[in-house]
Amino acid sequence: MQTSRPSFYLILCIILGIIFSYGVPIFFMQSGANILNYRDRYNTKTFFIKRFNKVVIPFITWSIIGFFFIFGKNNGSLTIKAFIKNFLLGDIVGPYWFFYNITGFYLCAPFVSLIIKYGSKKIIKYTLLILIVTNTVIPIVNILIKTQSLFGSSFPFVGSYAQYFIAGWYLTHNDLSERRYKQIYLLGIVMLIFEIITTIYFTFYIKQIPMLNYPGGIVKTFSDIAMIPSFCVMCALFLFLNKENVG
Repeated sequence: MQTSRPSFYLILCIILGIIFSYGVPIFFMQSGANILNYRDRYNTKTFFIKRFNKVVIPFITWSIIGFFFIFGKNNGSLTIKAFIKNFLLGDIVGPYWFFYNITGFYLCAPFVSLIIKYGSKKIIKYTLLILIVTNTVIPIVNILIKTQSLFGSSFPFVGSYAQYFIAGWYLTHNDLSERRYKQIYLLGIVMLIFEIITTIYFTFYIKQIPMLNYPGGIVKTFSDIAMIPSFCVMCALFLFLNKENVG
């Protein structure tokens, strides 16, 4: 049973949704590029004070406001227990989901920054490779073979988007040849086309597969920002937007 028949409007919505999904990944990458070498500018205590003032306080403040004006309006249970429970679950303001990820990145920054400052490029590449394989490749393999590998939860410092955090720093602070730029740009274009084609194909032309279904009927598995195709696209876009600051 197909979700619906393809139409120009639905296909356009899918294409635009994929193209304009760059906001949060680029934000993660820019954050990594800016803060993973914080030890060259100030100590860890200052780092946490800055992050707390700029991120944690606004996050909590606007979550409280959202709890009263959005969550409370829809659910009516305005208690401290309800706030704590739904704040931890991320159910107060849906679009704030990325705050939980960026907070985790900041908490891990002190030891990741040590790898950045004292580790070799090979160690940094190895760390990035582990994150890419665990976060962007294994989930797709799990879906294709209909299983759930334990590798996804067996590595420390593996959040769904941690690869963006370190990749942002790596691409900004390492010299890349013009040939490498072109290769990354080409890979990004190919993967963008792949995202669009697979999303349209699995949404409209393949029978419903439970492990691939998403609310609204659009199969976003291969265009999700956590997966390898989107990661390649975001790296290409990040380099394009930051080429003057790279290296």
